[in-house]
Amino acid sequence: ARKNMSYVWVPVDVQNHKETNIDIGIAWTGTAKLDYIELSNKLNLDYTLHESELISAEHSQDGDVTSLLQNSDGNMVELNPQEWVDLIFTAPPLSEGMNRSFIFVSRGRYVTIPEEKKETLTLAQKGGLNESVRSEKLPVSYELFDNHPNPFNPITKISYTIPEPNFVSLKIFDVLGREIATLVAEYQDAGYKTVEFSGVSTNGGLPSGVYFYKLQAGSFVSVRKMLLAK
Repeated sequence: ARKNMSYVWVPVDVQNHKETNIDIGIAWTGTAKLDYIELSNKLNLDYTLHESELISAEHSQDGDVTSLLQNSDGNMVELNPQEWVDLIFTAPPLSEGMNRSFIFVSRGRYVTIPEEKKETLTLAQKGGLNESVRSEKLPVSYELFDNHPNPFNPITKISYTIPEPNFVSLKIFDVLGREIATLVAEYQDAGYKTVEFSGVSTNGGLPSGVYFYKLQAGSFVSVRKMLLAK
């Protein structure tokens, strides 16, 4: 692409022009450096474009998730069957005789979750893993899930899986990288784990803001983000 592209629109009265072909003369000064010339039509259409802003987003089970949708953090979110999100956007007033149409664009990453992993993932996102799932089979990989709820106030749950006995460390950090709390620092058996974190009991009460939780087990390290919203 050229660094400084320029466009010059030449108005042509097509409707009143009776000839089949239209000759347009184009001239430029000798000092101009010409890359190429492209001819195209500019149509004056009777509609206007307006990019609406998201006012609120209400999840059928998790409540207000507006801040999550406005934050492009790359985290994957699964919308399960029988769940929905009510979205409210801004919209300009309509002029007389005009109609309104909407185009909804979803930006994100879509993946297929294996059936054997779906149950574990869903239970972890909902804040816990029951004993029946624990006893059926052990996890096959290390996983650190999104905390639930998120945003939270003041308590949230963090779930993770470890496929083999190992020393596990789970710590909370602020945006400056300072350690806020240590939730787990012990040797654990393989299985499905859930830990509760409270923003009230930590350091006399944490202020609202973004925090990070880091899971380390052997060579496995994973970090995720959470939001405390008071």
